Amino acid sequence: MPALQTPAQAAAAILRGWERGAFEIHFPRRFTWPLKLLALLPFRLYEPLVKKGTGL
Repeated sequence: MPALQTPAQAAAAILRGWERGAFEIHFPRRFTWPLKLLALLPFRLYEPLVKKGTGL
């Protein structure tokens, strides 16, 4: 699975985000940023891309 992290790595990322006072905490970034950009698309474009990507 791409961008798979251990629970310890995830916990460390969350703690770093809290220390910075971040409103949103993204980890792994190479996975979350494309998803955030995808969410900016109109729904008629977003839905087919998500279905294709998830196989649903």
